[in-house]
Amino acid sequence: MTSTVNAFAPRGGLARISLSVFCLMIVLAMSTAPVRAQAREPGAEAFVKRVSAQLIAIMQSNEPKAVKKRKFAAVFSANADVRAIGLFALGKFRRKLPASRRGEYFSLMKRYISATFSTHMGAISGNRVEILGSENRGKKGTIVSSKLHFPGREPAPITWRLTKRGGYKVFDVRIFSIWLGPEQRTVFTGIVADNGGDVNALLKFLRDA
Repeated sequence: MTSTVNAFAPRGGLARISLSVFCLMIVLAMSTAPVRAQAREPGAEAFVKRVSAQLIAIMQSNEPKAVKKRKFAAVFSANADVRAIGLFALGKFRRKLPASRRGEYFSLMKRYISATFSTHMGAISGNRVEILGSENRGKKGTIVSSKLHFPGREPAPITWRLTKRGGYKVFDVRIFSIWLGPEQRTVFTGIVADNGGDVNALLKFLRDA
């Protein structure tokens, strides 16, 4: 058995030639394979640029802070995927939300996330947004990278995650390396868990917020 194996084993220069041919075949296969470039989504980028411009215009106005906050929340509310955000925020408790209470939950969520996002308006009170690129990640949505410019200071990176449900909608925003969505889910699932899995506790929290 041993002599048979040795008889078929490549030796010396033949072994080196065989290895070289094998490597050459791999290189040729890699060089001729089609390269799939990540296509940008102009529609998603235009959406982020439009929404950002609206928010910046609100922040640069001379209106009272309370008025700015209300308008800021309204813009976000009109452009947010409230249903997707609401279900994501429930985490593992989403099945505990009765169908009869979903309408109320999404209505409360719309008000709550708009108010929550408006509390971060100071962090995005720049004077110009620069779109850096976009990437379609399939079921995970479309990522749009942007940079917010401020007068007299370094620009800040802001990343947007969008869904496309009859048009682009905001699903999540990362400001200074922090995604707002996961933080919100931690709060919501914590409230439900602390109340024995009762989603009504979360509804009460949203009503009182």
